[in-house]
Amino acid sequence: MDSHLVPMHTVAKIDMAPDKLAIQWYNEEWLIGLFKQNRIRIAHEKIPYEQAKMDNDQYQVVLTASTMTSRNSC
Repeated sequence: MDSHLVPMHTVAKIDMAPDKLAIQWYNEEWLIGLFKQNRIRIAHEKIPYEQAKMDNDQYQVVLTASTMTSRNSC
């Protein structure tokens, strides 16, 4: 059986200390706020939640920029 996976990157901040590793996944609401305020400019698509197709303010963000562009935006 073939899988239905889409190759993509996951965005997280990694904090390393001598005795611990912490992974902080990006907060989608925070990222959407940055886009709305024009504080970040990176290629992305707005994907509406299934139950909210009629509400333009409820969506997921999928970053579509290339890996190199994404790295340079951080």
